[in-house]
Amino acid sequence: AHACGGVAHIPHGVANSILLPFGMEYNIDRVPEYLAEIAVMLDEEAPRKSPRDGALHAIASVRNLAGQHPLH
Repeated sequence: AHACGGVAHIPHGVANSILLPFGMEYNIDRVPEYLAEIAVMLDEEAPRKSPRDGALHAIASVRNLAGQHPLH
């Protein structure tokens, strides 16, 4: 986000909100349990069948907060 802000002249927080879901997707296979914890913090109804399901829900929730549409 820091580099993007410097190049594109956008605020650091805006760049973070744009890039965060992509970083979460990149790390989904490495730390799905951590991302699943985020899902529960954002939505008590988050799926708890598997860490990956929770992680996918977390990514969707973050995209929704940022006003982004899902890529899939």
